[in-house]
Amino acid sequence: LTAARPQLLGLSRGEEAEPPQQTDRRGVGLRRVLAVGYVVAIAVTLIAPLASGSPDGLERVAEDQGFIETALDAPYSIIPDYTMPGIENEAVATIIAGFVGVTVVYFLFAAFTLLVYRAAASRGRA
Repeated sequence: LTAARPQLLGLSRGEEAEPPQQTDRRGVGLRRVLAVGYVVAIAVTLIAPLASGSPDGLERVAEDQGFIETALDAPYSIIPDYTMPGIENEAVATIIAGFVGVTVVYFLFAAFTLLVYRAAASRGRA
């Protein structure tokens, strides 16, 4: 471009353009996507108390077909039924439990994504 059409770069004939700076914009974009995803997930937790109290599809089928009683409880639960110790208001407890869950999953996902990204970037440089 410098040799063929220097006027597009604001140069006169024979003048050299500075080499473009190499920047890695993918890292900035990845962090932005992760941040936006986190904000959206937190926003969804704020409306969680408005979700239907009816059973979900799979639970409804189990009730209709009569095998709901054979279901086993999870071997452990960190925040059972979205209740938080010491919080009496069910809606607030649901929001806080959702916030805790979203935050834990977000940081695990972000750490994994950044590790994969860095591993791919280092392979590309080798």
